[in-house]
Amino acid sequence: MKDIKSGLLCLGVLSLLALPCQAVVIGAYPGLDKLIDQSDAIVVVRINDAFAASGPNGWMNHKCLVYQTLKGDLKSGTQATLFLNEFVGPRLNFGQPLAPMTNHLVFLKRMQPSFRGANYSAITCEGADLPLSPLGNETKPEGKTLKAQIQTLVRHYKTYRDEQIKREDAVLDKALAE
Repeated sequence: MKDIKSGLLCLGVLSLLALPCQAVVIGAYPGLDKLIDQSDAIVVVRINDAFAASGPNGWMNHKCLVYQTLKGDLKSGTQATLFLNEFVGPRLNFGQPLAPMTNHLVFLKRMQPSFRGANYSAITCEGADLPLSPLGNETKPEGKTLKAQIQTLVRHYKTYRDEQIKREDAVLDKALAE
């Protein structure tokens, strides 16, 4: 009887190990030109809400305000539901890097068919969702070309982020100096 129980336990463990593993396959950053070419839409959005229509591996529907449409047919100033992944940004933040009230530049592909109200999803590669400054996204970025406009947004975010880090470091340095 003991051998039968051990055999069944072993069989159960082996069965669990044989289940297919769902992993997020995220491509390496392909370069800005390829991201632009692969995208059906490129938008500046504010994440308003994420809701429980999640798919596998970090994908979740997000209700967004579209500040600017740089490419594609999503209309600026409208609400859109986008299928986004928390792992396609420039850093892997486990938890919720796509937090409500944060701004992002997102490179999107049209979904056929749509998924629970979302007609677009982020491209699955690094850099397909870039964080943006919370300031000034209501106006078209400077630049004569799409690439130049995107680079303007990235440059503004880097300046904003660097200022935030300096402020944070100043407070941390004061705490360490005591």
